[in-house]
Amino acid sequence: MTIPKRYISLLVLLASVPMAAWVMAYKPINSAVAETASEIRVHTSRLANFPELNGQYRDMISMVSDIEEATETALKSIPETPEAEDWLEQVSDIAQAHALTMKSVTTSGSKESGEYGIMPIDLSVAGSFESVYAFIQSLEQMNRLSRIERMAIHRESVNRLDVRFVIHLIFHRQEEQE
Repeated sequence: MTIPKRYISLLVLLASVPMAAWVMAYKPINSAVAETASEIRVHTSRLANFPELNGQYRDMISMVSDIEEATETALKSIPETPEAEDWLEQVSDIAQAHALTMKSVTTSGSKESGEYGIMPIDLSVAGSFESVYAFIQSLEQMNRLSRIERMAIHRESVNRLDVRFVIHLIFHRQEEQE
């Protein structure tokens, strides 16, 4: 019995149509689905850290708020004028309270630094290490914004230091009105 050619061609056609559909449509779609699934896994793994990142963001916002409050407090401690005499009087009292000897105090003219002025004060004291350390801590706790620009320490004897500070008093620079 012989199979006519048209049956064979119909059989070949019936077998080749699904094969062609698989090669031309299903295989590329399957690879696209696999790529998309891979991208989804990558993005999902990034989202796994989202609560931690969200917590860090909240912490950062809190820190920015704290910095803004500290900045406001610091700006409030900047006077309109140098007020060097008042500051020197307070420093003299602090030095006496810590048993330090004030050797010399000199001021030089104020300098401009943007919207702020700076008055350098050259201060020389003598005393024990503990006294000098307590003196520096007291300077830090004053209600006045100042900066120790330079500090030179010279040992005079076993328990006596000679310390020279250059301290910058910061104040708001007043614009000259015309």
